[in-house]
Amino acid sequence: MEDAALLPHLMNLISAAGPAIRDSRVRTKLEPLVLGTLCGDSPKTITSILEFDAERGNRDNSLDDWSAFYRFFSQSSWELEEFFGIVFSCAMSFCKEGDPVRILVGDTLLRKTGKRIPGAAYARDPLSPPFNTNLVWGQRMICISLLVRVRASPTASYRAIPICFLLKPPVRPPKNATDEERQEFKELKKKNNMSVAGRQMLDWVRKRLDAMPGGSARRLFVAADGSFANRTFLEKPPHDTVIVARCRDDLNLRRPIDPDKKVGKRKYGGRLPTPRQINQDAAFPEKELATGVKHQKATVRYKAVDGIRWPTALKDQPCGILTVKGQYFNKGGKRQNTRPAYLIVTGDYDSADMEDILETYLLRWEIEVGFRDRKNGLGIGKAQVWNKNSVARVPGFMSACYSMLLMASMRAFGDERGEKFAHLPKWRSKTPNRPSLRDLVELLRREVRSAIRTAA
Repeated sequence: MEDAALLPHLMNLISAAGPAIRDSRVRTKLEPLVLGTLCGDSPKTITSILEFDAERGNRDNSLDDWSAFYRFFSQSSWELEEFFGIVFSCAMSFCKEGDPVRILVGDTLLRKTGKRIPGAAYARDPLSPPFNTNLVWGQRMICISLLVRVRASPTASYRAIPICFLLKPPVRPPKNATDEERQEFKELKKKNNMSVAGRQMLDWVRKRLDAMPGGSARRLFVAADGSFANRTFLEKPPHDTVIVARCRDDLNLRRPIDPDKKVGKRKYGGRLPTPRQINQDAAFPEKELATGVKHQKATVRYKAVDGIRWPTALKDQPCGILTVKGQYFNKGGKRQNTRPAYLIVTGDYDSADMEDILETYLLRWEIEVGFRDRKNGLGIGKAQVWNKNSVARVPGFMSACYSMLLMASMRAFGDERGEKFAHLPKWRSKTPNRPSLRDLVELLRREVRSAIRTAA
């Protein structure tokens, strides 16, 4: 932390990401776009970026060509994948050598109103009640985040740095389709779902990691939500990769069969209890894991069963089951508890890795924090663009800006909320472990405006 200021570190990251844009004329738009995305007024649209750039004195919106910023997303020849590849390389500097690389996989819905926006479709509302599924109009996005924390402080909180954020639109059948076209649509639909996209992105992360110095020997821990607990995503993981995902509580589990006792076409041994029965059965030993930092510490009770088979999805592929007991808490003067969690584990792991795998999944909540920050803080999905390229690029670009802001905070302040940030209100009884997105944006705005006054 040589320079305890946010802006210089952010500018260094912007310069590092510059080679992803090969055209030097287009590259000049990168800095104002990043600063405008982070510091512009809400809602975060291309117009708010233009207004903030005009406030900095870089342009005159009444005279300059305002369409250049729109063409950056719609017509410029740059790839979002290369942009995120540089962000991934920068984020890996916070990963300690020898430790496994932890990534989180999740999907989210960006609500829309326009019926002609490319990639928009009806999807299940995640806030709908369990007894009635509601549909909303929006875009389905899939994200992979790298779980990191400041090297110098092992007690610091983890951050989920987005390293991939892509639009995955559903496939639609053509109008007045023939029987052959409908059959082709069914086959194409199987190859264009969220699980297929998630697995392709996981393979992309593994290849990027292998290309880094010493990356091919590093282990990769992947934590995914329940929608990815299927054969498409879990079958045959890449080398040195462990996948843990939330699963159902009534899985049909079997014991592996001893090759010496195999008779005929039998592939599996005897039936095992379901994850729910494992959680309730006292015959399976219960263990404890202390996790968290500062006032967010917790002791988690869990059970682990290794060396099992899941014939329905993974067939002969070895896997394990983790069951996590519900946590008790007090709310409204009453003692309540959370529901138990059931996890499926597969890949290159052994029984000694179970605690690290469980901790990785418990930290999967950080990707949900990132979704909330980008939706409520940065206003991702609010940009009024209709071009096919822009619709896919703008949310990913805003996620990359969010990643660079978090990394700049970690480099400048060690991801701690110091004296440079605004004072907390008196009713805040506990000091946050780290600065919020609002804290970082307000500080960045002050530093940018201070730099403008200094230059004037």
